[in-house]
Amino acid sequence: PCLSSLGLEHMGSADGGRSMPKDLVLEALADLLVSARAPLAELNLAQNSIQDAGMKKVVDAMAPAGATKLRELDVSGNRLRDGNVLSKLLFQGGERLTSLNLHGNELGDLAIVVLAAGISFAPTLRKLDLSRNRFGDEGMEALASAIGGQCDARADVAAPFEGVAASASSDDEVSRWLEDLAGGARGRSQSALWTSGGAEMGLLMLDVSVNLIMDRGAIALAEAMGGSSSSMTASSSRRKRPAGGASNLALVDLSENSVGASGREALESAVAASHRRVQ
Repeated sequence: PCLSSLGLEHMGSADGGRSMPKDLVLEALADLLVSARAPLAELNLAQNSIQDAGMKKVVDAMAPAGATKLRELDVSGNRLRDGNVLSKLLFQGGERLTSLNLHGNELGDLAIVVLAAGISFAPTLRKLDLSRNRFGDEGMEALASAIGGQCDARADVAAPFEGVAASASSDDEVSRWLEDLAGGARGRSQSALWTSGGAEMGLLMLDVSVNLIMDRGAIALAEAMGGSSSSMTASSSRRKRPAGGASNLALVDLSENSVGASGREALESAVAASHRRVQ
């Protein structure tokens, strides 16, 4: 039978460090992923500190065949900082991925901006854990834009990339990367990706607890949830609102951030107005 689930969490920690070096394990895993005999559906690499170089090996190995089979990926606790690698994962394999755990990494605002761009290519992604990272309002605004962009299955895929690129205007290199990616996506109908789930597609659970998010990021998330509040600032109202209406978010964790009164008011308004019971 084919191997469908593989757990490689805490490599080298159980026996006092006498296990096989992680580089060799990752090379063996890469060989396994490119093999037609290993259509993995679940992969757990948590708490290994594989860092960006190790993650790149995994993502490159999954292209093109392996990633499209993967449904659940746990890479929590791996000291990841590079959003490009993660966005590539979503770009090449997001049509099957339902759960992505990035808890306890080192993702800052720019990494989240780039990651958010890839969410448009992950219509089946239901659960995203970004708790205990290092991003604030700019990253949260990019995520909110991507979540809001999931609402309209008729939209061109390039549109969310262009919106997220605007959020990264402070970094010319990232903006250029996103604009190039938007150019490659332009002409691909988002509805071609969103054919099997209809209105139920898109994120259902989002954990962004223990980060650096303040009112601006919370208000952006409230807007993506379909909220409308007097607390929503002029800067937030200038962002282009997705045409498809409210998101499908049902569970959101913003605990242990620095959200103030206006952010809380906006979120409470969005929850009250949501078409499902957001918790």
